This record gives sequence, structure tokens and C-alpha cells, in this order.
Amino acid sequence: MQVDDPRYREVVNQVISYVNGLPLALELIGADLYGKKLREWESMLDGCKRIPHDKIQQILRVSYDGLQQLEKEVFLDIACFYQGSELEFVKKMVASVHDFDPDYHIAVLIMRNTNVTVLNFEGCQYIRHMPDLSGLSSLKELQLRDCKNLIEIDNSVGQLAKLETLDVCDCVQLMTFPSEMNTPSLHWLDLVNCSNLKYFPEIMTREMEIPQLSLFGTGIDQLPPSVENPTQLSTIQIRNDAVGKGIRSLKLPSSTFLLPKLGLIDVQGYEELLMEVESIICPNISCLGLTRCNISNENLQIYLSSFSNVQILDLTGSNFTILPACIEDCQNLIQLKLDECQHLIEVEKVPPSIKQLTAAACVSLSLESKKLLLSKELLASVIPINYQLLSKVFRAHLCVPGGSIPEWFDHYSKGPSISFWFRDHFPSLCICAIVQPMGNNCWVQTEVFKNDEVAYKCNLWQMTRGYDVEHIIMHYMWNFGINEEFDEHQWNHVKICSQSEYGDAVKERGIYVIRDEWTNMENIRFTDPSQNSDILRDCQGCAIEGHTATKNPFFPSQNEQQHTHSHVIRDIDSNVISILRTKMSRNS
Repeated sequence: MQVDDPRYREVVNQVISYVNGLPLALELIGADLYGKKLREWESMLDGCKRIPHDKIQQILRVSYDGLQQLEKEVFLDIACFYQGSELEFVKKMVASVHDFDPDYHIAVLIMRNTNVTVLNFEGCQYIRHMPDLSGLSSLKELQLRDCKNLIEIDNSVGQLAKLETLDVCDCVQLMTFPSEMNTPSLHWLDLVNCSNLKYFPEIMTREMEIPQLSLFGTGIDQLPPSVENPTQLSTIQIRNDAVGKGIRSLKLPSSTFLLPKLGLIDVQGYEELLMEVESIICPNISCLGLTRCNISNENLQIYLSSFSNVQILDLTGSNFTILPACIEDCQNLIQLKLDECQHLIEVEKVPPSIKQLTAAACVSLSLESKKLLLSKELLASVIPINYQLLSKVFRAHLCVPGGSIPEWFDHYSKGPSISFWFRDHFPSLCICAIVQPMGNNCWVQTEVFKNDEVAYKCNLWQMTRGYDVEHIIMHYMWNFGINEEFDEHQWNHVKICSQSEYGDAVKERGIYVIRDEWTNMENIRFTDPSQNSDILRDCQGCAIEGHTATKNPFFPSQNEQQHTHSHVIRDIDSNVISILRTKMSRNS
């Protein structure tokens, strides 16, 4: 007999149905039929239907006798009245006859059938204990999501060799879980929001291929050393949601950080966090989140040394007071979040490759640190490196408490928008907005219009709720993807609108033209050239910033810094007024 011979499929299904999938019965009848022709299969099955096979009947009797009384009653109802009926209809009818919910008892009957590969009890509120499943050796998926009253899962579940998916998400009463997981086929384990689960099982096999471990909202406060066994693990996420339930601590053993494919660790909300990483270099961790974890100055130094290859670092809500100079050693760090670090006073250095740095609600930040973060020197040192990273998905931006546009910006406006004109080449820009505190956190959207057509959009999330301070948001708009062929003599109008979803959060806007190798400042104007071209020609003696970039392609020379374009514009405006007055007096 060929296994995939379609002639045998129907009769095989009839045999399985006849013995109710019981393994001993299948083994017995399979031994009798092995090597037989199709006609002999059909003959034997026909005979069994007329006169039941004694040994098979004995096996069925033993199986039936092993049922509890309620399961026996449900079994007989189904066998006598509801064979072939839809499951929900069967449940409804059995419940109406016996005056109890049959979900659990039907589940027991299903689990007696060893050809079962999927058990789905999602949302069942009547299951309190998941019994011994050792007889279900073929089980691949156990779905228990949102079983709110589930308290216990039998240890046998942790020994199912073919189990691939175990989902107990939102089982908020679950307290007893298998102490060991010897499940080499497992590739999905979801324990999210199992708030009463206090321990994580020992991982007994290195063949387990779970890619991520999500423990958000659990009561787990320690991972065992055996967590190093699932070598495919790339993500660990642990969050404490037990607000108001006392101090919560978390211990992550050193073995956690040596997993060969582990690239992301996200830990949130632990007052006492112990990561055993001292004297260990963790070269594979590229994304590290330690949000609201009460990190001290001493521990921050250790973590920065151990995770020196990190690219994304989230320290939101921490208690350290100094961002140490050793952060310069994080050569690959491009995104740093310091939001709500309300005790942070000093920023000693900034990573050399930084593209995003947010320090929203850092209300204790010193004036010197703010000057560092908002300085042209930082812009000059960061942009050349960032310019090589334009293919990355990150938008370069900065957020710091403050209420005024930095003086070195070329132009600013307190109106609803800010404009400039260019020709030949669309310049790269640094755009600034002052955001006022609002009742809600909000998106700040920047739209750039070129000759009345949208050329660029960017949304930045701004935390404004609960903090009575203004914030400076700066982000960089590269000309890549915007440029097209422009007439070098034709002036193009650019209007920039920065506004929040609540309308009036942005009170002031500013722009700075990045002095790169492509930008000639003679081709940039901050007043409409079509309206005052004659006047500007009369003002040729006015000092206008250098034609092209000098020693630093992104930054004017020290001599040029003394005459920034914002000051030049004011000088031009005063000269314009003087010339106009002269012409008017002549006409009169």
C-alpha cells in the first residue's frame, strides 16, 4: 500500500472513525491490515460493522471506564444523538439537558483522541485546570489565550516533543506552569499578562527555536541560567505592570547576554534591576531598553561599558544624574532616549554617531548641558557622520527643554509658517520648533511646501502632558529625494509649517541651512527676491554670508559665524528701510 494512494484514503478515515482514534485500537487493527490489499481492508471493516471486533471493543470499554461520570454522560449524549453535529450546537444541547457547562468535559473527551494536533480553548472561562496531556503525543498547538479562570497547567505539557505553539496570553489567574520545558519543537511561547505567574520554567533542550520571549505583565522576577539554551532567541521583553504592589525586582543572569542571536532586550518598570554584565562585553545587543528601572550612576557606567555596540538605547524615566563621558565609546549609538529623566543634571558627552536624542521633561538639566545639546559645534560634529547614514530609516532629531530658538539659526518666525527662497539646488535644513506644554501628548507635524506643492512630511511625538515647560524640537531635512532639476536663475519658494494635532502647541519656528558642499548661500534668500530684487542690488555692499562652505563643509568659518544670516537679514532690512525713505523723499 502506498501511503498517499488516494484509493486508501476513504477507508483509512473510516477505520480511524470506527476506533475513535484510540492508539491501542489503531495499533491492533493496523497490525491486522498491514500489507493487505484494498479489498481486504474493505471486507474487514464491513465485518467489524456487522459484528464488533472483540479486542477493539475491550479497548473501547477500558477507555470509557476511565472517564469521570460527567464525561460519560456527555460521551453517551454525543454518541447517541449528536454525531456529526457542530460543536457549538452540541455544547448548547448538552448544557440544556444536564444543567452544567460542558466545555471542560468535552475538552477531556477531545484529549482522549491521540490524532489531535491542535487544542483551541481560547476565551473559555470554565477551564481551571489543564489535565495530563501526556497521551497527546502528536499535539502541536495548545491555545489557551484569554482563559481567565485557568489556574494550573499540568507538567506533562512541558514534555510534549511535537508542541510548536503554547499561548497562555491573558490567563490572569494562572499560577502553576510546567517547571521544565523539554519541547524541542516549540517556536512560540506567549506568557504576556499572566500576572500571577511568578517563575519561568527551566529550558531543558537547546533545540527549542523560540525567536522571542515576551513577559510583559507577568509576575516573573528572575530568569533561570538555562535561558541560554534556546540559541535562536533574538528578543527578550519584560515589563512590570504591577503598579502599587510594592517594589519589584528583576534578575537577569550573565548567560542571558551571551545568546548568539540576542539583539534586543527591553525591560520596563523594575525598581531593582540586576543585570549580571560586569566585566562582560555583549557584542550582539544592538537595541537596549531600560525604561523606568531606577538606574544609578554606577550601574549606568557598567551598562555603557558592557553594551558598547548598542545602536538604540532607551533610558526613559531613570534616576541617574549624569550621562557620563564614556558614552562616547558607544561608537554605533544613533538613537538615545533620555525622556523623563527628571534627575538628570549633566550631559558630559554625546555619542559621535547620534542621529536622534530626546530629553523631554528632563527638568533638572543644567544650562551648560542644554548649550551642549543645542550647539552648532554638536551639529558640525554630528552631521558629517550622519550624512553617510542617510540610507537608515531614522529621522535625525533632537528634543530638549527650552523656550527660544538658538541664536545661530538663520531665520525664525512667530507666525504660523516660515519661508525661504532658493535656486539651483534644494538645500538640506535643520528645522526648529518651540512646543508649548499641553494637556495631552501630541504629534508635531512638519510639512514643507515647494512652490505650493508638498515636498516633505515628518511627524515627531512630543511629550507635553503633565510638564509645565516648553521644549525645543530640532530635526534635519535632507535634500535627498526632494531635489530635481532646477533652473539656476529661477527662485523657488519654500514654506515650512510646523503644527501640532491640537493646533496651537507650536509657538515659534526657525530654520538653519546646512552648509554642505552643494549649497551656495548666494542661492538662498529669506525675503522674497521678486519683491525686493532692485533694493537688494542697491544693498550689494551689505555683508552676506560666504558663497560656499569653507573648511568644514557643513559649518561656516569662525569669521563667518560673527555675521550669521539672521543678523544679515536684520541689517538688510534696516538698509532697505533707509533706501526706501531716501527714494520717497526724492519723489516728494
